[in-house]
Parts: sequence; C-alpha cells; structure tokens
Amino acid sequence: MPDLNWIDVESIGVEGKGWTDTDSFYDRFPARAQPLIPPGVWEHANHSAGLCAHFQTNASQIHARWSLDPDRPLAMGHMPATGVSGLDLYVHHPTLGYRFLACATPDQPNNESQLANLPDAVPRTYRLYLPLYNQLQKLEIAVEPQADLQPIAPRTEKPILYYGTSITQGGCAARPGMAFPSIIGRRIDRPHINLGFSGNGRCEPEVIDLIAELDPCIFVIDTVANMGAELVDQRMTNSVRQLRAARPDTPILLIESPAYDLPLRLTGQQIPRPTGNVALQNAYDSLIADGLTDLHYLPGPSLLGPDCEGAVDGTHPTDLGFMRMADAITPALQQILK
Repeated sequence: MPDLNWIDVESIGVEGKGWTDTDSFYDRFPARAQPLIPPGVWEHANHSAGLCAHFQTNASQIHARWSLDPDRPLAMGHMPATGVSGLDLYVHHPTLGYRFLACATPDQPNNESQLANLPDAVPRTYRLYLPLYNQLQKLEIAVEPQADLQPIAPRTEKPILYYGTSITQGGCAARPGMAFPSIIGRRIDRPHINLGFSGNGRCEPEVIDLIAELDPCIFVIDTVANMGAELVDQRMTNSVRQLRAARPDTPILLIESPAYDLPLRLTGQQIPRPTGNVALQNAYDSLIADGLTDLHYLPGPSLLGPDCEGAVDGTHPTDLGFMRMADAITPALQQILK
C-alpha cells in the first residue's frame, strides 16, 4: 500500500445513531438498555445496520480498513459477506444524487481495501455505509498524502425511524447500501435510523420505551413477520399508544409483512391473507376507531412484487426485492411527510 493518511471514522461521526451513550461506538442501542431488553435484541443492536459516514475529498484513491468481531461469521448461508460484513461506498452526483461506487469485501476479521481509484482528483462528496450484520469494532478511511479529506458531520434534521425484523435490518442485501431504509434515504434525501433486529422485532414494551425516547419525523413499524397474529393482538395496539403518548405529533406508519406463499401460487389456489397481517389491520382499525390520529397503513402484497423473484428464500429480499420495497414505501412516506 502507498503512504496514506488514515482517519478514524469515530472522529468524523456516523449518521443513523439514535443514542450517544453506547457501549461501543457503532452500537445502535444505549448501554443502559442491555439489562432491560431481550438478549436477542441486544445481540443485534450491536450490529451497525443503517449507520453511514459522510466526507468530502479530492482524492483519486480512497482506502478503508475495518475490524469486525472475530467471533461472528463474515457471511451467512443466504447472505454474502459484502452485505453482512462489508463496506459500501457511494458518491454524490450533482443531478443524480448518490450513486454506487464501490463495495469492500471482507475475508477476515481485520481487513484493508482500496475502495476507489478514480481517473481524476476533484472534490466529491461520499457516503460510506457500514456492515449490516456484524459488530464493527474500528473503521478508518484514508487518501493519498497530497489529497484533502474533510469530514461531513451527520445531518441534524429529524430522521425516519424504522423498527422491525431481519428485513428491516437488511437481510439479505448483497451490500449495505441496498437495505430498503438506505435506498429510501437516498431517494428522499433524509437521514434514517435502522432499528431492525433480526428475528427479534416483537414490540416488547421495554424496546418501545427506548424507541420512544427518540424524536424522528416518523415511526415506521415493520414487525409482523417476527410476531405472528397472537403477539400482534397482544402488543401492537399498546405499542402504538406508547409511541403516541411519548410523541403526540409524530406520524406512525404500520407496514404489513410481505408474504409469497409460493406453494399455493403454484397450485393456483386462492392465497389467504397472512393471519399476522389480518391482526395488524384489526389493530389499525381499532386505533383509528378510537380516534388516534396520524396513523397510517401500508398493505403487504405490493412489497416484493407478484413474480416470486424478490426474495432469497421466499421471505428475505434480494436486492431486487429491496428495490421493490423501496418503490412501495417511498411514495407512502413522501405523502405522509410532505
């Protein structure tokens, strides 16, 4: 590697953190949450899903080195290492917005990679997305010595807050920038907080209390896939009321679970609506009937498309599936937030 000027990303700051009092810099929940919430939530709260760093540089070369938890896998059976543990670099175009530039692939807990080798050296603005399913322990970026690198502080406008499941967290995107909250963030140019906890989006009151500490522009709740009808019946109405009590003026969007029911599609039988989605609709209708305002609802059938091509395993989206989810969710958010 050539001589490089390395900068610790902690000195730049990352966008997408809801709390500063975290045990590790890249954690998504505060340290005080550990004894209050289920262990599975805490384990996934240590993943850096949704976090990103911004900087500007006139460098022709951009490098990164990052350290991951050595006890966690770099990849999963249905999700590549680039999405689980990699870095994803976007560059800002003056008319097109942020566009993909490079992805760094990890092959061990400690990695170093050249992210970009550009033909010119002009100032550009970059966004670096962090791993979706691993605990990031340290991250540095570097440029050649003659280049200038200016950190860009995280934006201060109210973010979109997503709370949900593995799908919200980003499983199974091929790279971090393809999780649907990140796609939407580029499309409507607004920061977001990703509180997706794989297998553990279950609306526990203690988790909702923590989420209610934050002051986003909207709460997006996407937890049906981890709850099922019984838990939705037990918890969803109270969860919405908890959020509304803490944030009387913040919109709330409830999203159904996208479900393929592929075997029934093959037989040509009528596909029944998933019972969890029926329970969510019932909770929504009840809350509206009780007079709760600024509560919104997005059905599930349009989220992954009609052709069964949008998911790895019938449940977790591919990049195509995440693009389709963003296509469905973006206009709903724009309408609510306009």
